[in-house]
Amino acid sequence: MLTFSSILKRQFPAATIFFTISVFAREQSLLFYPVFIYGFFLIRKRFKSSDWLLLFLPIILYLPYYIINYQPVSSERFGLLIFNFENALRTKDSLFSIYISFGFIWITAIIELVSRSRGIQYDKDRLLYWGGIITTLLALLLALFLTNIRETRILFPPFIFLIPLSLTLLKAIHNYIHKDLSKKAKITFLIFFHATMFGGIFLMRLLIPRFEFRQCVNYCHEWGGINFGLAISILLIYVLSRKLRLNFHNLLSERFIPDSFNKSAAA
Repeated sequence: MLTFSSILKRQFPAATIFFTISVFAREQSLLFYPVFIYGFFLIRKRFKSSDWLLLFLPIILYLPYYIINYQPVSSERFGLLIFNFENALRTKDSLFSIYISFGFIWITAIIELVSRSRGIQYDKDRLLYWGGIITTLLALLLALFLTNIRETRILFPPFIFLIPLSLTLLKAIHNYIHKDLSKKAKITFLIFFHATMFGGIFLMRLLIPRFEFRQCVNYCHEWGGINFGLAISILLIYVLSRKLRLNFHNLLSERFIPDSFNKSAAA
C-alpha cells in the first residue's frame, strides 16, 4: 500500500524502497510488480535514465539473494492444477477456497469494475482499476497452477485493490438503506438478507457436507452462508433500485475529482 501511495504522490524513490522491502519480506509481493511498472508509466509520463534504475532496482537487488538461497522446485509443483481438481471432494474444496477468499466482495468488486470501465478519467482511478484486475488474475492463475489453492491465504494479495474498489458501492448501499428506504422496506430487506444467509448455510452444507483438508467445517459453512446472503442481497438491491445506482454513480464521480480541482475549489 505504501508503494502505490508513493507512486500516486510522485515519490518514486520512496515507492522503489517500499516495494524492495516488501519483496525481501515476502516473495509473494512480486505479484504486484506488473502493477508497480504500470503505475510508474502511468504517473511518470516522461522517463529519465534514473527512472529506469528505480523501476528495475527491486529485481536487481532481489535476484542475487534469490540465486544464493535458491532451492530446486519439485516437478510435482507444476502438476498442481490437476491436483487441485483431482477428485470431486478436492474440486469442491478448491472452488470453495476461491469463493470464500473474497466472499461478497467478488460481487461488489465486479460491479465497481464494470461501472468504472465506462469512463476512467483520472490516474488514481486507472491504477486502482487495473491494479485490481491484474493482481486478481495473476493471483488466481498462480494459485491454480503452482500452489494448493485450498490454502485460501494465497489469494489474499488483491485485497489491497478490491477493498478500496468496493467501498464506494458499499457506502452508496449504506446511504440508500438508511436514508431512502421506509421502515417497512428496511424490515423486508433484513428478512430477505437473513433468509438468503440461512439459505446459503443450508446450501453450503448440502453441496459440501465435508471438506478434504479444511478444518472447522461448521465455521466454513456458516461463513460461506453469510457471504452468500450478503452477495445476493447486494446484487438484488443494486439491480432493482435505480435510485441506488444513480447515487452510486454520483459518488463515483465525486470520489475521483483531480487534486488540482480540489485545491482550486478550496481556494
